[in-house]
This record gives sequence, structure tokens and C-alpha cells, in this order.
Amino acid sequence: MISRKTLYFSLYLGILVFLALPVVKIGPARIEQLLVLVTFGIVFLDDLLKREVDFMILAYLVGGALVLVLISMSSPYEKVAETGYYIKFLFIYPVGFYVGARILSKVDFKTFLDIVDWALLFYFVSWFVVMYIPLPESVLERIIHFREFGWGREFLPYQGTFYEAGAIGVIVGSILLLSVMSRVEFDIWPRKKYYAWLLYGGIVYMMFLSKNKTVWLAYMLILLFLVIMKGYLKLTRSSFYTSPDKLREDPVLYKFHHINGTYLIGAAIFLVAAFFIYNSLASHPFITAEEFNYKMQHERGAQFREAWDLIVKSNFWGGYGFGFVESYFKGKHIMGVGAGSGSINSVLLDSWLQGSILAVVYLSGIVWLGFDKRHFVTIVVPAFFLFFGLTNPIVAEELFLILGISYSIASIRDQRELTGGVRIDR
Repeated sequence: MISRKTLYFSLYLGILVFLALPVVKIGPARIEQLLVLVTFGIVFLDDLLKREVDFMILAYLVGGALVLVLISMSSPYEKVAETGYYIKFLFIYPVGFYVGARILSKVDFKTFLDIVDWALLFYFVSWFVVMYIPLPESVLERIIHFREFGWGREFLPYQGTFYEAGAIGVIVGSILLLSVMSRVEFDIWPRKKYYAWLLYGGIVYMMFLSKNKTVWLAYMLILLFLVIMKGYLKLTRSSFYTSPDKLREDPVLYKFHHINGTYLIGAAIFLVAAFFIYNSLASHPFITAEEFNYKMQHERGAQFREAWDLIVKSNFWGGYGFGFVESYFKGKHIMGVGAGSGSINSVLLDSWLQGSILAVVYLSGIVWLGFDKRHFVTIVVPAFFLFFGLTNPIVAEELFLILGISYSIASIRDQRELTGGVRIDR
């Protein structure tokens, strides 16, 4: 008989592992989606028996999604595959958030961190195998997303088993933050700490070679955000004359008081300088001036201009309907959107254009649910998605799942198991 701990460990690890294997499916559904649904059934039944179901969060997730679906259905514009969007918003996304939100009620914090690190190890090993070991195409096509580049089917080796390099950035980048910030903040480490740092080093190496620029931009903006937040908290919750004893009475302010803003700004400058130095000296830079100008004229820049014009024409309401983007942009010859690609490369513009301004409010609420200023980990993970989404369409299962995990950390009232016996009030 499988133990409760082993069951939840296997389910949650399976979900995180199969986030990196989107090509692996049973019928039309990805394995990760099926695992989320199975896990939800088990978690919900367990919560129901214990009378611990979080009905408030389910009401927000499903109720808000229903409003967006009704707005989309009322749109008279042509839409492509809108039913798939409705299923995701009404069922897949709320279920994903709830599964993440209940993780710390099913496993202890140390086990949770073990799950996260085993997932990171799988990401690195699978990426390393695809990157450096010549596998036959018959194997690759079962785990890799092939693309048509005009000269035949190919895959980009730096994407690993992920759908694309952007998926490495958003999934691995956020889960890396979950692991590093949790272990550093709560001082929970494996017996040999250097194993963890070797793993983190490998993950950073993988993300660097993926050449995804947005993940580093998000990290830099997080560093600056922490500096700004420290200044805001000090201005609003203390003064020059506040004594150390008074500072200790405000655990949030006391935590931020120990942040060295100079170091954070220096780290942000280092990231920017390192990027520009590498980009200037490397034989294969991240991006060139010609590429940037081309993207502004024919890819993201063109997408943003067209999307904003449509939003303005709707009197800033948006709400053209889910699936509208693919239909509207088909044949407009703007890269990255149109036939087979139905999202503007900005979560703000995409959700506003297709789901209305209420979609922006709804998704902002999801980010806010995962945010809690008591812990650095519940600050940086939601902030990461916020900053990453500025130039990427990140509304997917991983967004809801990982923000749900952040909500799980933020929702714990008794922090003793996380903070070494010190209770902190939210």
C-alpha cells in the first residue's frame, strides 16, 4: 500500500517533470494536464473529507473565468478554437492553481523543496541529453517539438525537451526562484549543501545557453523592485528615529531593513553589463541591432502597435474574444502571431485585447493571491511572472500552478515550520 507522503510526492513531482515534456500526450491532452486533474481529484476529496476545501479561492478562479468566457462568447468577431480557451479558463487553470495552493497541506516544507529540486535535476539532465547526446529522430520526435523552418523539420537543441526557449525561461526561471529563495530564506538544505549549488549552477548554465533574454530581464527587475519596496516600506512604516526595538516589532519592515540596496543595485548593473559585454564579444550574440530593429518592425513591436490600436478602437474595453488574435492576424505577415499562434507577446495586451480589461483585473488578482510581503520567496515569484509577462504571453498551466504554490506558502498562518519557531503574522 502506497503511503500518503509517497503518493503526493509522486503526483507533484510528475506534474513538474511533465511541464518540460509538452509533446508527450495521451490523445489530445498532455500528460501534465492529466496529472493535474488526477491530483486535483485526490486533493479535493481529501480536503472535502477533512472539511478543508478552499471554496473562496475556487469561487474567485471559476467565477472570474466564467465572466471572461461570457464576454468572449458575446463577441461578434471571428475566433479560432475558442472552445479550447473556455476549457482552460474554466477547468484547467483553476484546477492547476488549487493543486499548487494545497501542496503544503499535503507535504511538509522539506519534502516540497525535494520535489522542486528533483524537478530541476530532471530539467537539466533531459536538456543535457538532448543538447549533447546524438539521439535518433525516432526518439527525439517523441519528446521534442519539431518546427518547420522552410527547409524541413528541425528542433532547436538549446530548448531541451521544452516547447521552446521561452518555456525554459518562464518554467525553470520561476521554479529556480522557488527553490533558491526558499532554501536561503528558511535555511533548509540537503545534508551536503554543495549538491544544491551544483544543481543551481547547472540550471543557470542551461538558461544561459537557451539565450532567453526575458528571464534575465525579469531577474534584474526583481532586484530593483526589492530596492523600491524597501524604500516604500521604510517611508510608510518607519522614520529616521525608529529604534531597533521598534523595527523588530514589525517583522516585514525588519526583514527588509537588512536588505543592502547597494548590493542589489550592483547585482542588477552586473547583469546588464554582463549581457552587453557578452553580446558585444560573442560570435553568436543574444541579439544584434539588426535583429532588434527587425523585431520592432515585424514581430513584437508590430504586434504591440496593432493590439493597442484595436484596444483604443474598443474604447479601451478590449474583449474581442479568445481566439480572435489568431483569426485577425492571419495573413497580416507579422511574425510570432497569426495562423497557429494565437497570443500577443505581452500578457497585458493579450489578455486585455481578447478577454477585456476585466481579464487584466482577473489575472492581476491571481498574481496578488500568490504575493505575500512576509517572505522574499512570495515576493519574487509573483514579481517574476509580472515582469516576464511584459513581453511574453504567459497565461498557461504553469502560471496558475506555480502562483498556486506561492499562495500555499503565503497562506500558512503558523510559520514555525518555515521560520525556525518564530511566528509571523501576515
